[in-house]
Amino acid sequence: MDYQPCSANLNMHFGYCSKGLNPICREALLSEMNQQEYQYSGLDDINEPKEIDLGRGVGATARHCAEHHQSLKLDAITIVPWQIKQAEAMTQALPQANRIR
Repeated sequence: MDYQPCSANLNMHFGYCSKGLNPICREALLSEMNQQEYQYSGLDDINEPKEIDLGRGVGATARHCAEHHQSLKLDAITIVPWQIKQAEAMTQALPQANRIR
């Protein structure tokens, strides 16, 4: 399935609308959902935080969290071959790629 027409980062969720966000701007809602997920995880209170993203799709949540939380290490897991290939391609060029596997 091709999610790119709906999300440049290939998020496959609807997002999280909070005050001040445009409910029509889906990418902003998806980014906010990723931020909410991290905020409520309690990982900021851990010295060397690590997160596992199961059923990660193409890793949009993992990439978002690694970009915004510099000490976080992530394991992102999926069993769908095309998602693995796409996630690797989208992640390897990023400065935080060494913290996502």
